[in-house]
Amino acid sequence: MKINNLLIGAVALFVLPLGNSFPQNAKSLAKSGDLAFKEGDFYNAAYFYKRSLGIDSSKLDVVYLYAEACRLSNNYKTAERYYKKVFDADRGQVQMFPQSQFWMGMVKKDQGKYADAKKMFKQYSGKH
Repeated sequence: MKINNLLIGAVALFVLPLGNSFPQNAKSLAKSGDLAFKEGDFYNAAYFYKRSLGIDSSKLDVVYLYAEACRLSNNYKTAERYYKKVFDADRGQVQMFPQSQFWMGMVKKDQGKYADAKKMFKQYSGKH
């Protein structure tokens, strides 16, 4: 029993400092997401973007990229929610992400929400 406690203590002394020596911030997580996205690894890109947003959710570009990664990894429900966040934040100003409304319509269509999708497409085509 005493040896097990010593072993656990030794492992803890070795592992705990390693966790603190590699702090990850929102920017580095978003960069990891960008790299995964470029490589076509949308599932891992979504993972990194989500972690980045967990630290700093104010970056609209990361919110949009998270929605994109979710859409491209067939996570349509989450993609719809985050495209809506981008669309709502983009209203009333110079739109940074005008295609968010189009993609929101596409993920609605992919989920079988045809009436909502049609409405999105009509609004989008009226503006663009």
